[in-house]
Amino acid sequence: MLESKNRMTILEDFLKGKSTGHLVTDEEFCFLQIRKIIELVILSSIAPNHDAYRTAREEMERDYRKDWNAEHILRDLKRINSGFYPMPVVQEQNGENKFHYENKENGFLTERELLNAYRKCGAALHANNPFSNRGKRKGSSEFIKSTFEGIWSLLDIHFIKIYSDPNTVWLIHMMDPRSHEVYIAEAKKKDPTSR
Repeated sequence: MLESKNRMTILEDFLKGKSTGHLVTDEEFCFLQIRKIIELVILSSIAPNHDAYRTAREEMERDYRKDWNAEHILRDLKRINSGFYPMPVVQEQNGENKFHYENKENGFLTERELLNAYRKCGAALHANNPFSNRGKRKGSSEFIKSTFEGIWSLLDIHFIKIYSDPNTVWLIHMMDPRSHEVYIAEAKKKDPTSR
């Protein structure tokens, strides 16, 4: 998550006007950062599902340590743990050192939107074939900005469900308010019968 945060910080700098000096290379730099962030989000989703993911890939006679394609990893994670995708939440403090979390309803990238962004970034990183009828990229700056905002909203504060223990989640703060570092904590349900 730290690498994702660092890439998000650099991407934000470009959204605020930092430049390579050329619009095309600025856009390509941003597409690359978004794609890498998406890959990191997907790869980090393996961690809480590591043993089950490794076993499933071994049963397919595949070496999970060589997996790189976010779409394939996503597909396989979904088979193992349907709750693998980050669950963005809003934190509310209700007492000293006591917090309550509500699910975000919108404003973040859904799994489908994340995959679409992954594909779009991959396509944007290839040179245009002069013989194709694929025109210039349109709306790149809007796409970059909205995707950045959607990823940040997804990751800012989120839960990850643990495959091996359905009553446990990892709570991840991308920027702890005190230290400005990535903060990860394990949380257990008080009432295992609640949602």
